[in-house]
Formats: sequence, structure tokens, C-alpha cells
Amino acid sequence: DDDFSELLPKLAFNYQFSNSHTGYFRFAEGFRIPDSPDLYVLRSSQTEFELDPEKITSYELGYRGWLTEHTSLNAAVYRMKKEDGIVVGVDTPAGRISANGGEEEYEGIELGLQSQLSSAWQITIAAAFVDNRVVRKLADTSSPVDGNRLINSPDTLGNIRLRYDSQTIGGLTVELEMQHIGSWYLNETNTLSTDKENLFNLRAGYRFNEQWSANLKITNLTEEDYVLTAEAPVWAPTGIFRPGHPRIISAGIEVNF
Repeated sequence: DDDFSELLPKLAFNYQFSNSHTGYFRFAEGFRIPDSPDLYVLRSSQTEFELDPEKITSYELGYRGWLTEHTSLNAAVYRMKKEDGIVVGVDTPAGRISANGGEEEYEGIELGLQSQLSSAWQITIAAAFVDNRVVRKLADTSSPVDGNRLINSPDTLGNIRLRYDSQTIGGLTVELEMQHIGSWYLNETNTLSTDKENLFNLRAGYRFNEQWSANLKITNLTEEDYVLTAEAPVWAPTGIFRPGHPRIISAGIEVNF
């Protein structure tokens, strides 16, 4: 009969430098209780054990504002630390059990920029630069993965959208999108990683009148080879991959009654 409770303080501070510029700072604590398999699935000759919740502390410093009349910027720097992380499969005299002791750090910068270049052109940019690492794998002993990057954590993420609203052909809009995904590691030893990926998508729409409109969407415009998921479990040390979709073209007609 397990019971978990935590006191979670939170603090937010906002300061408006002017009508166009605002800064903020946020602090928060959180926790995650153990999953039921970590607590209640016992093997033969294994004694009962207890687990504490994982504790999470996060800090964020940010800015929101207008750089010009037509250009806005959102920027944030954050740091999050997870302590008492639950480690599965720890060898003890009581058998292989789950134990607290892992520590991880998550740091990054996030940027969002939107600009109305002209009456017809608009650009939107979003980017993230990430550094997520294992500080300590085990509570009382060192591990070869201490200091390594976390698996399944791309180092960079980006999205750029360029939109065109035709001024000569009323009702026509076209948007080109680029999605960027940086490389990420497949194993804790950081010896196997994916390639960086840049995918392009195209969307277009045309409104004939108040009732009728048409749309066109092309994903993976240049038909790049990329992966949706990738990992390197013990039984597949060279990695297993799930490939992404090839070029997909779809079109539709919409009518409003």
C-alpha cells in the first residue's frame, strides 16, 4: 500500500520593459511517481523494495516582444534537473531491483520569430538547441554513461515556414515548410547516432468564392530518406530503424453550404 505526496513550490515573475517588450522568469518543482512495473513486478528470489518519486526542478528565463512593427520574437533559456531518477535492473544482494539514484540535466534555448515581410510574404521561424545529459546513472557508483547525452534526444530542432498570399490572384495562398531534426543517439554509450534530417513540405489553397475552395498538400517534397524512430537495444546493437514516409500528395475540395 504505497502513498506518495510532495510539496511543489512554483514562482513566476514578469516585467514589462515597455508596451513592446516583456521579460519573465519562472521556477517550478515537480515529481513523478514510479510506474507500477518498477514497484510491483518481482522476480523469483527477489525481496520487496521501496522507491521514492523522481524530483524535478526547472528554471526558465525568457523574452517576448516586437523588434519592429512587423517582427515579433519569443526567446527562452531553460534548465531542468531530475534527481532520484529510477534505475531499473540494479544488482543487489536482494536480487535485481529498481532503485533511486539517477540524475539528469536538461538545458536548452528556444527561439520563435515571425515577420510580415510584405503584404504578400510572411516568414515564421522556430528553433531549439538542446543539451540533455546523464549526470549520474547510479547513486553510489560511477557508470560509463555518466556525462553522456540522453538517447532519443535531438541536439537541434527547427521549423521554417514561408507563406505567400497572392495579391494578383485573389484567394491563392502557398506555404513552403522546412522541418529540421538534428542527430540523436540510439544507445547510452553514445556510439551510434542518426543523421541530421531536413524535410520539405508544400501546402497551397485557393478559394473560388465563399462556398468553394481547393487545397493541395505535398509532404516530403524532395523524397528524402529519414527515420521516424530509431533505437539500439541489447538484442540489436547495430540499431533498428522505422523509416519515414515517401513523398505523399493529397488534394481536396471543400464546400460550405
